[in-house]
Parts: sequence; structure tokens; C-alpha cells
Amino acid sequence: SYNFDYYYLKNAISASKREEIDTIITGSSYGLFGIDCKQLPGAVNLALRSQDLYYSLKGIYEVCSANKNIRNIVLRCNYYYFFSDLSKTKNEDEIQRVSKVYQPLYEDLHNCELLPPKVNILPLSDIFDIERVVELYSFGEYEKAYFNKDRTRNSCAARVWEDKSKDWHQLNETEKVQAGIARAEAHNKSYKWKISLDENKRLFNQLSVFCDSCGINLVLVVTPATSYYREHLYQEFKDDFFEVLNQPEGMIHLLDLYEDARFEEEDFNDTDHLSDSGAAKLTSAVRELLLGIN
Repeated sequence: SYNFDYYYLKNAISASKREEIDTIITGSSYGLFGIDCKQLPGAVNLALRSQDLYYSLKGIYEVCSANKNIRNIVLRCNYYYFFSDLSKTKNEDEIQRVSKVYQPLYEDLHNCELLPPKVNILPLSDIFDIERVVELYSFGEYEKAYFNKDRTRNSCAARVWEDKSKDWHQLNETEKVQAGIARAEAHNKSYKWKISLDENKRLFNQLSVFCDSCGINLVLVVTPATSYYREHLYQEFKDDFFEVLNQPEGMIHLLDLYEDARFEEEDFNDTDHLSDSGAAKLTSAVRELLLGIN
């Protein structure tokens, strides 16, 4: 539980290297919440909360170097994604993801200058290989999927509203409006990071060229969000997002569901993350797109 994401991603990367896997899902929490891989045979989800483009690519390149059967890479994101750099965040909980997940996995701090230490809570033993025991247990947890009856999407919702005991569908209109403002303003703060935008432009172009050279379909999926969130996210993010998409040398497939009317109130757990029903709808849309381009 202390480091669930590390073990989950480690197992997901290992699973992605099997020869029967031909599709990688990756990106930030939108990819984590929005896909049900049980509906996508041959796919593995490498997306995690707050995972930026840089660390998404680390997983992609590691898997593709070992599995030459990968034919689709589905990158799930929001319009502000290209302004994200996890290693530069000032949020203490977020920066811990670098020390607990990405540094141990990839030995790569990216642009992080001051990293909090990873606390080792595993007991020491001269008899048992504790780390091996935990890895075996974690594989069993991975087999249950990231979200399951014990770890639901709803329990992991971004509860930016005052009364955390309430679920999204229990909020009144005023509370939903306030939540949308709070969530969008938190993301709007990243708009000043033009250096991150420039770096991500280069990284995304490299990814598009890599996919072209390997015969891999590169699919970008902009996930849905509630109107409470959309009304307050900077329009400039969308303009810059499409500017980035117009520059790569390789081919890109885009599925933009940001304002898709098929996604209703019950399809969300919070202002911008999907519920089980929303994930089913989005997974179906991705499956149809992949069938059309393969």
C-alpha cells in the first residue's frame, strides 16, 4: 500500500513485454481511470496519476525495445498535458512519485533538483527475502487490475470539494461549480511553464518519428471532462495542444472526446475523471478506433 504504484507499474511493464501484447495504453491519470483493459485484448495500461510525457516515454521505449509486436501506442491526456513536468512540481505528495516510482524503476530524476528520500518500510530478515515476497504478492494484486472491488475508481477520485465524505453525484450544483473552478485553477497554474512545453514538443516529435520508423500507430486520446471543469480551464491550453500536434514529423491519430455529449454526469467520479461507466464508454471508443486503423 505504501508504494502500490511502483509495484503496479513494474508488473505492467513486465506484462507488456509478452509477445501477445500489441497495444500500450499510457499517459496520466486520465489514462488510468479511462481504460478497462478487459475490453481490450492484447493491451496493457502503463498510465499512472500525474505521469507526465517524459516518464510515459520511458515506459514506452523500455517495452518496445523488448517487444517487437507492439503495434499501437495510445497516449491519454488533457489539453494541458504538454505543460506538465512531474520532476519540477512543488507539490510534496506529487514529487514523491519520482522518488518512490520513477527513480527506482528508471534511475532517472529528469529535471528534479531536490528530491525527498524514498523511505524503506520493508523489514530486514536474515531468513526471508522480503523484497521477493512483496514482489510475488504485488503480482497477485496486479492481476486483479488497478481498479477492482477493493480499490474502486470512486475511492480514488480527486475530491477537491469541502466535504470529502460526499461522492461526486451527491454534490449540489454550487458544490460542483466550486469543485470545477478549484480543479481547473490547479491545472491553469502550469500554463507558465513554457520551458516544459518546449521540451515536451521535442519529446513528442521524437515519439512520432519512433512510431513511424517501427510501424506503430500513435494515437492521442483527449479524455472527456465535465462542463464544470471545461468552463474554467484556460482556452490557451487547447490552442497550444493543437499547435504541438501540427509539428511532429510522424503520423498521429487523434480521438478528441473532451466535449463529447455521450459522456453524462454519471460517467464521472469527479470534475474530470471517469467512473466505471465512463471508462467502459471510452474504452469502447478507443477499441473502435484501433479496429479502424489496423
